[in-house]
Amino acid sequence: MKQLLFTDPCHKPTDVDIQSALAGQASVYQQFMESLSHFSISPQWNYYKDGKAWLCKLLNKKKNLGWMHIYPGELQVTVYFSSTYREAVASLHLPENIWQDFIAKMQTCKLIPLTIPLSDTQHIAIANSVLMLKCNPKIAK
Repeated sequence: MKQLLFTDPCHKPTDVDIQSALAGQASVYQQFMESLSHFSISPQWNYYKDGKAWLCKLLNKKKNLGWMHIYPGELQVTVYFSSTYREAVASLHLPENIWQDFIAKMQTCKLIPLTIPLSDTQHIAIANSVLMLKCNPKIAK
């Protein structure tokens, strides 16, 4: 299992910390953060005692859309959906590996995690479309 970064509860991660931890993926982080502002999504870093690490909650107003988490050299976004979103998620035409992971977890989870590794601009666009789906639940009905 991968180890989350930023485990010191007394040190909230800064942009400099994050870019340093991501090394070659720092530009992807910057692009993703810029894209969030276009969709009125606010990042909010909080330390969570259960996971013993800092996670970034992605909010639209007060609604939690998903989570951004950072591993050594890797940035991921996870959005949780109920099974009623299955058709709507399918309509996003996700990459096969992301879709298959989502379907596999559907069998065992009440809230199904959809995790997108942010490795390039294509994955940023995928993450944004998933966040927009979560932001507008009427799409799923």
